[in-house]
Parts: sequence; structure tokens; C-alpha cells
Amino acid sequence: MTQDANVGIGPLAAPERGPAFDAAVPAGGYRWWYLDAISDDGRFALTLIAFVGSVFSPYYAWSGRRDPRDHCAVNVALYGKHSARWTMTERRAAAVETTPSRLRIGPSALTWRSDGLRIDLDEIGAPLPRRVRGAID
Repeated sequence: MTQDANVGIGPLAAPERGPAFDAAVPAGGYRWWYLDAISDDGRFALTLIAFVGSVFSPYYAWSGRRDPRDHCAVNVALYGKHSARWTMTERRAAAVETTPSRLRIGPSALTWRSDGLRIDLDEIGAPLPRRVRGAID
């Protein structure tokens, strides 16, 4: 990561605390964490957005936006010269865990550590159902 580690953390968190994964999200609201990355050799790119209260969810809209924790997702887009994968499985509150330094949505997690962010992905891609699994440090 070449950017300053404080970029994108926002006003709710001090740099040593991390991105405030446990910050409350009010009814009708949403919170998201966004990451763009390019491999060192430039052959691959990744965009990741973790949502509590998915702004792209028709189910959240149809629910009257009552409970954002019932509409959480890890949206991943992987790009390469000859392939691409995309995921966005919406999960309910029972599949979500938040602490000051960790956001787990289903089998995937974002963890803020003293040396930076670690992302563990285990999702199913669309439109072809292929596994998107791996770790990003």
C-alpha cells in the first residue's frame, strides 16, 4: 500500500483504532469501506466494498430500510487481462460480526491489525458460480 494508512478511515476512528467497524448504523442508513488495489506487476486489479446496509440492495429498499445489519455484503470485483470475477452476496444480521477492529460478513472478514488491513475472502462469484477465495495483506 503506497498511500498513507490514514486515508479513508474517517472521523469516527483514530489511526491506531482503525476503521471503526463497530460504529452504529441507524435505521435507513448505511456504512461502507472501500478498497482499490493493483497487483505489483500490474496484471490484476481488485475493487472491494464492504457494506452494512447495502445501498445497492433492492431487499434493503423493499424492507423500508429498517435494519441495515440485515442487508450486509462484501462486493468484490477482480479484473485480469483475460478474466473477471464479481461477488455480492447479501447476508442477514446473524451472519455479521463487528468489533472495533474486525468486520465479518458471512465467511469473509476485514481485520485491522497493527501492521494494516487484512482481508480474508470466501465468496461465490456471479454470474457463473465460482469461488472467490483468498487473503489480502
